[in-house]
Amino acid sequence: MAHAACTRRGFLKRAALATGALAWPGALNAAAQTMPDVRLGFIGLGARGMELLRSSPALVAGLCDVDASRLADAVKIAGQHVPHTGDYRELLLRADIDAVVIATPDHGHAMQAVHACEAGKYVFLETPLCRTLDESRRIAEAARLYDRRVTPSGAGAGGAAHALAEKLRDWRAEGDPAAVLKVTLTGPESPQGGDPAAMGPAPESFDWDAWLGPASYRPYNPGYSHLNWRWMLDLGGGQMRQQGAWLLAAVFDALGQTTSLMVDISAEGPPPETGLWDCPPQMAARWILEEGAVEIVWQQTSEGRVVLEAEQGERKCRAERTIEGIEWTPDTTASAETLPINPRAELTAWLESLDVKSDDRLSAAALGCDCANLANLAWQLGRGLRFDSRTGRFENDEAAQRMAAEYGRGRYPW
Repeated sequence: MAHAACTRRGFLKRAALATGALAWPGALNAAAQTMPDVRLGFIGLGARGMELLRSSPALVAGLCDVDASRLADAVKIAGQHVPHTGDYRELLLRADIDAVVIATPDHGHAMQAVHACEAGKYVFLETPLCRTLDESRRIAEAARLYDRRVTPSGAGAGGAAHALAEKLRDWRAEGDPAAVLKVTLTGPESPQGGDPAAMGPAPESFDWDAWLGPASYRPYNPGYSHLNWRWMLDLGGGQMRQQGAWLLAAVFDALGQTTSLMVDISAEGPPPETGLWDCPPQMAARWILEEGAVEIVWQQTSEGRVVLEAEQGERKCRAERTIEGIEWTPDTTASAETLPINPRAELTAWLESLDVKSDDRLSAAALGCDCANLANLAWQLGRGLRFDSRTGRFENDEAAQRMAAEYGRGRYPW
Protein backbone atom coordinates (compact mmCIF):
# COMPACT_ATOMS: atom_id res chain seq x y z
CA MET A 1 0.00 0.00 0.00
CA ALA A 2 1.46 3.37 -1.00
CA HIS A 3 1.04 6.14 1.54
CA ALA A 4 -0.09 9.60 0.52
CA ALA A 5 2.34 12.42 1.11
CA CYS A 6 2.12 13.69 4.66
CA THR A 7 2.86 17.41 4.50
CA ARG A 8 3.31 19.46 7.65
CA ARG A 9 0.25 21.62 6.94
CA GLY A 10 -1.98 18.68 6.10
CA PHE A 11 -0.78 16.65 9.04
CA LEU A 12 -1.43 19.42 11.55
CA LYS A 13 -4.86 20.08 10.07
CA ARG A 14 -5.83 16.44 10.50
CA ALA A 15 -4.33 16.36 13.99
CA ALA A 16 -6.46 19.32 15.04
CA LEU A 17 -9.63 17.61 13.79
CA ALA A 18 -8.81 14.14 15.03
CA THR A 19 -10.88 12.33 17.61
CA GLY A 20 -10.41 8.81 18.88
CA ALA A 21 -12.26 6.24 20.92
CA LEU A 22 -10.61 5.26 24.18
CA ALA A 23 -8.79 1.96 24.03
CA TRP A 24 -10.24 -0.92 25.96
CA PRO A 25 -7.74 -2.30 28.46
CA GLY A 26 -6.24 -5.56 27.27
CA ALA A 27 -4.47 -8.40 29.06
CA LEU A 28 -1.20 -6.49 29.37
CA ASN A 29 -2.95 -3.37 30.63
CA ALA A 30 -4.86 -5.18 33.34
CA ALA A 31 -1.73 -6.77 34.75
CA ALA A 32 0.79 -3.96 34.34
CA GLN A 33 -1.01 -0.62 34.48
CA THR A 34 0.42 1.53 37.29
CA MET A 35 0.02 4.93 35.59
CA PRO A 36 -3.64 4.85 34.47
CA ASP A 37 -3.77 8.55 33.55
CA VAL A 38 -1.30 8.19 30.67
CA ARG A 39 -2.21 6.50 27.39
CA LEU A 40 0.68 5.22 25.29
CA GLY A 41 1.02 4.40 21.63
CA PHE A 42 3.78 2.06 20.43
CA ILE A 43 5.32 2.54 16.98
CA GLY A 44 7.62 -0.27 15.87
CA LEU A 45 7.11 -3.73 17.33
CA GLY A 46 10.24 -5.68 16.56
CA ALA A 47 12.35 -7.22 19.32
CA ARG A 48 13.05 -3.92 21.10
CA GLY A 49 9.54 -2.59 20.61
CA MET A 50 8.07 -5.76 22.10
CA GLU A 51 10.43 -5.53 25.07
CA LEU A 52 9.24 -1.99 25.76
CA LEU A 53 5.60 -2.98 25.21
CA ARG A 54 5.87 -5.75 27.80
CA SER A 55 7.49 -3.23 30.17
CA SER A 56 4.83 -0.54 29.82
CA PRO A 57 3.75 1.01 33.15
CA ALA A 58 0.89 2.88 31.48
CA LEU A 59 -2.26 2.04 29.52
CA VAL A 60 -1.43 0.79 26.03
CA ALA A 61 -3.86 2.65 23.82
CA GLY A 62 -2.49 2.00 20.35
CA LEU A 63 -0.09 -0.19 18.37
CA CYS A 64 1.58 0.31 15.01
CA ASP A 65 3.88 -1.71 12.78
CA VAL A 66 4.16 -1.99 9.00
CA ASP A 67 4.57 -5.77 9.33
CA ALA A 68 1.13 -7.26 9.96
CA SER A 69 2.58 -10.43 11.47
CA ARG A 70 4.50 -8.44 14.10
CA LEU A 71 1.46 -6.32 14.75
CA ALA A 72 -0.63 -9.44 15.35
CA ASP A 73 1.92 -10.70 17.88
CA ALA A 74 1.77 -7.38 19.73
CA VAL A 75 -2.04 -7.45 19.81
CA LYS A 76 -1.88 -10.86 21.50
CA ILE A 77 0.22 -9.30 24.26
CA ALA A 78 -1.61 -5.98 24.66
CA GLY A 79 -5.13 -7.29 24.13
CA GLN A 80 -7.44 -7.78 21.17
CA HIS A 81 -9.35 -4.56 21.88
CA VAL A 82 -6.31 -2.29 21.64
CA PRO A 83 -6.59 -0.30 18.38
CA HIS A 84 -3.83 -1.09 15.91
CA THR A 85 -2.70 0.13 12.51
CA GLY A 86 0.05 -0.19 9.93
CA ASP A 87 0.35 3.60 9.49
CA TYR A 88 1.95 5.52 12.34
CA ARG A 89 0.24 8.72 11.20
CA GLU A 90 -3.16 7.24 12.03
CA LEU A 91 -1.97 6.53 15.56
CA LEU A 92 -0.61 10.07 15.97
CA LEU A 93 -3.91 11.58 14.85
CA ARG A 94 -5.76 10.03 17.80
CA ALA A 95 -6.57 12.60 20.46
CA ASP A 96 -6.73 10.01 23.24
CA ILE A 97 -3.01 9.08 22.99
CA ASP A 98 -0.77 11.22 25.17
CA ALA A 99 2.70 9.90 24.35
CA VAL A 100 4.40 7.48 21.99
CA VAL A 101 7.25 5.00 22.20
CA ILE A 102 9.15 4.86 18.90
CA ALA A 103 11.23 1.71 18.37
CA THR A 104 11.39 1.51 14.60
CA PRO A 105 14.64 1.17 12.61
CA ASP A 106 16.93 4.21 12.75
CA HIS A 107 15.92 5.61 9.37
CA GLY A 108 12.33 6.15 10.55
CA HIS A 109 13.10 7.77 13.89
CA ALA A 110 13.44 11.43 12.91
CA MET A 111 10.38 11.63 10.68
CA GLN A 112 8.19 9.85 13.21
CA ALA A 113 9.49 11.87 16.17
CA VAL A 114 8.99 15.18 14.36
CA HIS A 115 5.44 14.20 13.37
CA ALA A 116 4.73 13.07 16.93
CA CYS A 117 5.80 16.46 18.30
CA GLU A 118 3.65 18.20 15.69
CA ALA A 119 0.70 16.10 16.83
CA GLY A 120 1.28 17.14 20.45
CA LYS A 121 2.65 13.82 21.68
CA TYR A 122 5.51 13.28 24.10
CA VAL A 123 8.14 10.95 22.70
CA PHE A 124 10.31 8.13 24.01
CA LEU A 125 12.73 7.61 21.13
CA GLU A 126 14.89 4.54 20.73
CA THR A 127 18.59 5.16 20.28
CA PRO A 128 20.54 5.61 18.10
CA LEU A 129 18.39 8.68 17.51
CA CYS A 130 18.79 8.97 13.76
CA ARG A 131 20.96 8.37 10.71
CA THR A 132 22.04 11.85 9.56
CA LEU A 133 23.34 15.13 10.97
CA ASP A 134 20.30 16.98 9.68
CA GLU A 135 17.86 14.56 11.33
CA SER A 136 19.28 15.11 14.83
CA ARG A 137 18.77 18.85 14.44
CA ARG A 138 15.22 18.45 13.18
CA ILE A 139 14.30 16.33 16.20
CA ALA A 140 15.65 18.97 18.59
CA GLU A 141 13.94 21.78 16.66
CA ALA A 142 10.58 19.98 16.74
CA ALA A 143 10.84 19.37 20.49
CA ARG A 144 11.46 23.10 21.05
CA LEU A 145 8.93 24.37 18.53
CA TYR A 146 6.04 22.23 19.74
CA ASP A 147 7.10 22.19 23.40
CA ARG A 148 7.14 18.40 23.57
CA ARG A 149 9.68 16.40 25.54
CA VAL A 150 11.67 13.92 23.43
CA THR A 151 13.56 11.47 25.64
CA PRO A 152 16.17 9.12 24.17
CA SER A 153 16.11 5.53 25.36
CA GLY A 154 18.91 4.59 27.71
CA ALA A 155 19.29 8.13 29.02
CA GLY A 156 16.89 7.95 31.96
CA ALA A 157 16.90 6.07 35.25
CA GLY A 158 17.16 2.38 34.45
CA GLY A 159 18.91 3.02 31.12
CA ALA A 160 22.42 1.93 30.16
CA ALA A 161 23.72 5.34 29.04
CA HIS A 162 22.31 7.03 32.15
CA ALA A 163 23.90 4.51 34.52
CA LEU A 164 27.27 4.76 32.82
CA ALA A 165 27.19 8.57 32.63
CA GLU A 166 26.46 8.94 36.33
CA LYS A 167 29.33 6.68 37.35
CA LEU A 168 31.73 8.27 34.90
CA ARG A 169 30.76 11.76 36.08
CA ASP A 170 31.39 10.86 39.73
CA TRP A 171 34.69 9.18 38.83
CA ARG A 172 35.94 12.28 37.02
CA ALA A 173 34.91 14.57 39.90
CA GLU A 174 37.35 12.75 42.20
CA GLY A 175 40.33 13.33 39.90
CA ASP A 176 42.19 16.18 38.25
CA PRO A 177 39.78 17.97 35.89
CA ALA A 178 42.70 19.63 34.10
CA ALA A 179 44.22 16.31 33.01
CA VAL A 180 43.51 15.07 29.51
CA LEU A 181 40.69 12.51 29.44
CA LYS A 182 41.34 9.51 27.22
CA VAL A 183 38.45 7.14 26.52
CA THR A 184 38.64 3.86 24.61
CA LEU A 185 35.38 2.34 23.36
CA THR A 186 35.29 -1.25 22.16
CA GLY A 187 32.47 -2.82 20.19
CA PRO A 188 31.81 -6.02 18.25
CA GLU A 189 32.57 -6.46 14.57
CA SER A 190 29.88 -5.65 12.04
CA PRO A 191 29.00 -8.89 10.25
CA GLN A 192 29.42 -9.55 6.55
CA GLY A 193 26.61 -11.12 4.59
CA GLY A 194 23.38 -10.59 2.72
CA ASP A 195 22.72 -11.82 -0.81
CA PRO A 196 22.66 -9.09 -3.49
CA ALA A 197 20.75 -11.46 -5.79
CA ALA A 198 17.89 -12.06 -3.34
CA MET A 199 15.71 -9.26 -4.72
CA GLY A 200 12.03 -10.08 -5.03
CA PRO A 201 8.55 -9.23 -3.80
CA ALA A 202 8.12 -8.45 -0.14
CA PRO A 203 5.92 -10.76 1.96
CA GLU A 204 2.22 -9.86 1.65
CA SER A 205 2.09 -8.98 5.33
CA PHE A 206 4.95 -6.48 5.01
CA ASP A 207 4.43 -2.93 3.67
CA TRP A 208 7.88 -2.44 2.16
CA ASP A 209 7.35 1.12 0.95
CA ALA A 210 6.10 2.24 4.36
CA TRP A 211 9.04 0.48 6.04
CA LEU A 212 11.51 2.38 3.84
CA GLY A 213 9.80 5.64 4.81
CA PRO A 214 12.28 8.48 4.14
CA ALA A 215 15.11 6.17 3.07
CA SER A 216 16.02 6.10 -0.61
CA TYR A 217 13.93 3.57 -2.49
CA ARG A 218 15.38 0.15 -3.30
CA PRO A 219 13.72 -3.14 -4.29
CA TYR A 220 12.89 -5.51 -1.46
CA ASN A 221 15.67 -7.78 -0.30
CA PRO A 222 15.51 -9.63 3.04
CA GLY A 223 19.11 -8.53 3.56
CA TYR A 224 17.86 -4.94 3.90
CA SER A 225 14.96 -5.48 6.27
CA HIS A 226 14.25 -7.07 9.66
CA LEU A 227 17.38 -7.57 11.77
CA ASN A 228 19.63 -6.90 8.76
CA TRP A 229 19.12 -3.18 8.10
CA ARG A 230 21.67 -2.39 10.82
CA TRP A 231 24.50 -3.48 8.51
CA MET A 232 23.70 -0.99 5.73
CA LEU A 233 25.48 2.34 6.19
CA ASP A 234 22.56 4.47 5.01
CA LEU A 235 20.06 2.61 7.21
CA GLY A 236 21.74 1.33 10.37
CA GLY A 237 25.35 2.55 10.35
CA GLY A 238 26.79 -0.73 11.64
CA GLN A 239 28.18 -1.29 15.12
CA MET A 240 29.63 2.21 15.04
CA ARG A 241 26.14 3.59 15.40
CA GLN A 242 24.52 0.65 17.21
CA GLN A 243 27.00 0.55 20.10
CA GLY A 244 29.20 3.58 19.52
CA ALA A 245 26.40 6.16 19.61
CA TRP A 246 25.10 5.31 23.09
CA LEU A 247 28.62 4.97 24.52
CA LEU A 248 29.53 8.37 23.08
CA ALA A 249 26.29 9.83 24.48
CA ALA A 250 27.20 8.56 27.96
CA VAL A 251 30.62 10.21 27.68
CA PHE A 252 29.14 13.54 26.55
CA ASP A 253 26.52 13.40 29.31
CA ALA A 254 29.24 12.76 31.92
CA LEU A 255 31.32 15.63 30.53
CA GLY A 256 28.37 18.02 30.55
CA GLN A 257 29.08 18.46 26.84
CA THR A 258 25.51 18.70 25.62
CA THR A 259 25.33 21.81 23.47
CA SER A 260 28.13 22.15 20.93
CA LEU A 261 31.66 21.10 20.17
CA MET A 262 34.48 21.30 17.67
CA VAL A 263 35.62 17.81 16.84
CA ASP A 264 38.34 16.28 14.68
CA ILE A 265 37.39 12.85 13.35
CA SER A 266 39.36 10.12 11.64
CA ALA A 267 38.35 6.56 10.77
CA GLU A 268 39.84 3.64 8.89
CA GLY A 269 39.24 -0.04 8.28
CA PRO A 270 38.88 -2.54 5.44
CA PRO A 271 35.59 -2.72 3.52
CA PRO A 272 33.52 -5.91 3.61
CA GLU A 273 34.91 -8.61 1.36
CA THR A 274 31.61 -10.15 0.31
CA GLY A 275 27.85 -9.88 0.51
CA LEU A 276 25.24 -7.12 0.40
CA TRP A 277 26.04 -5.27 3.61
CA ASP A 278 28.40 -2.34 3.24
CA CYS A 279 29.45 -1.49 6.81
CA PRO A 280 33.15 -2.09 7.53
CA PRO A 281 33.56 -5.25 9.66
CA GLN A 282 36.25 -3.54 11.71
CA MET A 283 36.71 0.18 12.04
CA ALA A 284 39.19 2.18 14.08
CA ALA A 285 38.04 5.75 14.77
CA ARG A 286 39.25 8.71 16.77
CA TRP A 287 37.59 11.90 17.95
CA ILE A 288 39.60 14.81 19.38
CA LEU A 289 37.42 17.26 21.32
CA GLU A 290 38.01 20.67 22.83
CA GLU A 291 41.37 21.15 21.14
CA GLY A 292 42.83 18.00 22.66
CA ALA A 293 41.31 18.08 26.16
CA VAL A 294 39.34 14.90 25.39
CA GLU A 295 40.41 12.03 23.15
CA ILE A 296 38.01 9.20 22.33
CA VAL A 297 39.04 6.08 20.44
CA TRP A 298 36.77 3.40 18.95
CA GLN A 299 37.84 -0.13 18.07
CA GLN A 300 36.01 -3.29 17.02
CA THR A 301 37.08 -6.81 17.92
CA SER A 302 35.88 -10.34 17.26
CA GLU A 303 35.33 -10.89 21.01
CA GLY A 304 31.87 -9.31 20.82
CA ARG A 305 32.31 -7.18 23.93
CA VAL A 306 30.97 -3.66 24.52
CA VAL A 307 33.47 -1.90 26.78
CA LEU A 308 34.38 1.63 27.91
CA GLU A 309 37.80 2.28 29.44
CA ALA A 310 38.81 5.75 30.62
CA GLU A 311 42.07 7.22 31.81
CA GLN A 312 42.66 10.65 33.33
CA GLY A 313 46.02 11.34 34.88
CA GLU A 314 46.94 8.33 37.00
CA ARG A 315 43.36 7.12 37.37
CA LYS A 316 41.58 4.46 35.31
CA CYS A 317 38.09 2.98 35.17
CA ARG A 318 36.28 0.35 33.14
CA ALA A 319 32.69 -0.51 32.24
CA GLU A 320 31.37 -3.49 30.28
CA ARG A 321 27.85 -4.11 29.02
CA THR A 322 26.60 -7.54 30.09
CA ILE A 323 23.29 -9.38 30.10
CA GLU A 324 22.78 -8.30 33.73
CA GLY A 325 23.56 -4.61 33.10
CA ILE A 326 26.71 -2.49 33.24
CA GLU A 327 29.69 -3.99 35.09
CA TRP A 328 31.44 -0.93 36.52
CA THR A 329 34.99 -0.97 37.93
CA PRO A 330 36.05 2.48 39.22
CA ASP A 331 39.79 1.64 39.43
CA THR A 332 42.15 -1.27 38.90
CA THR A 333 42.01 -2.42 42.53
CA ALA A 334 38.26 -2.10 43.19
CA SER A 335 35.64 -4.81 42.90
CA ALA A 336 33.18 -4.60 40.01
CA GLU A 337 29.67 -3.28 40.63
CA THR A 338 26.74 -4.29 38.42
CA LEU A 339 24.48 -1.41 37.41
CA PRO A 340 21.07 -2.84 36.49
CA ILE A 341 19.22 -1.93 33.29
CA ASN A 342 15.44 -1.87 33.67
CA PRO A 343 13.18 -0.88 30.73
CA ARG A 344 10.11 -0.55 32.95
CA ALA A 345 11.92 1.78 35.35
CA GLU A 346 13.16 3.77 32.36
CA LEU A 347 9.67 4.19 30.90
CA THR A 348 8.32 5.13 34.31
CA ALA A 349 11.01 7.78 34.81
CA TRP A 350 10.21 9.21 31.38
CA LEU A 351 6.48 9.43 32.05
CA GLU A 352 7.06 11.03 35.45
CA SER A 353 9.16 13.79 33.87
CA LEU A 354 6.99 14.82 30.92
CA ASP A 355 6.52 18.32 32.30
CA VAL A 356 10.28 19.00 32.40
CA LYS A 357 10.89 21.50 29.60
CA SER A 358 14.58 20.97 28.86
CA ASP A 359 16.47 17.71 28.55
CA ASP A 360 20.24 17.82 28.17
CA ARG A 361 20.18 14.06 27.68
CA LEU A 362 18.57 14.57 24.27
CA SER A 363 21.45 16.88 23.34
CA ALA A 364 24.01 14.35 24.60
CA ALA A 365 22.33 11.54 22.64
CA ALA A 366 22.26 13.74 19.52
CA LEU A 367 25.96 14.52 19.86
CA GLY A 368 26.73 10.83 20.37
CA CYS A 369 24.79 9.90 17.27
CA ASP A 370 26.34 12.76 15.28
CA CYS A 371 29.86 11.65 16.20
CA ALA A 372 29.09 8.05 15.19
CA ASN A 373 27.69 9.27 11.88
CA LEU A 374 30.72 11.53 11.38
CA ALA A 375 33.04 8.55 11.84
CA ASN A 376 31.14 6.59 9.23
CA LEU A 377 31.37 9.58 6.89
CA ALA A 378 35.13 9.92 7.47
CA TRP A 379 35.52 6.22 6.70
CA GLN A 380 33.57 6.57 3.45
CA LEU A 381 35.60 9.60 2.38
CA GLY A 382 38.89 8.00 3.44
CA ARG A 383 40.19 11.09 5.25
CA GLY A 384 39.97 13.02 8.49
CA LEU A 385 37.28 15.64 9.05
CA ARG A 386 36.87 18.70 11.26
CA PHE A 387 33.29 19.49 12.23
CA ASP A 388 31.73 22.35 14.18
CA SER A 389 28.40 21.26 15.67
CA ARG A 390 27.53 24.88 16.45
CA THR A 391 27.27 25.71 12.76
CA GLY A 392 26.66 22.20 11.42
CA ARG A 393 29.51 22.64 8.97
CA PHE A 394 32.79 20.97 8.11
CA GLU A 395 35.88 23.16 8.15
CA ASN A 396 37.22 23.76 4.63
CA ASP A 397 35.62 20.60 3.24
CA GLU A 398 32.79 21.25 0.80
CA ALA A 399 32.94 17.66 -0.46
CA ALA A 400 32.09 16.36 3.04
CA GLN A 401 29.36 19.00 3.33
CA ARG A 402 27.80 17.87 0.04
CA MET A 403 28.04 14.20 0.95
CA ALA A 404 26.41 14.77 4.34
CA ALA A 405 23.61 16.72 2.68
CA GLU A 406 23.10 14.06 0.00
CA TYR A 407 23.08 11.35 2.65
CA GLY A 408 20.18 13.07 4.39
CA ARG A 409 18.12 13.97 1.34
CA GLY A 410 15.86 10.92 1.32
CA ARG A 411 12.08 11.04 0.87
CA TYR A 412 11.06 13.22 3.79
CA PRO A 413 7.53 14.66 4.00
CA TRP A 414 8.79 17.90 5.52
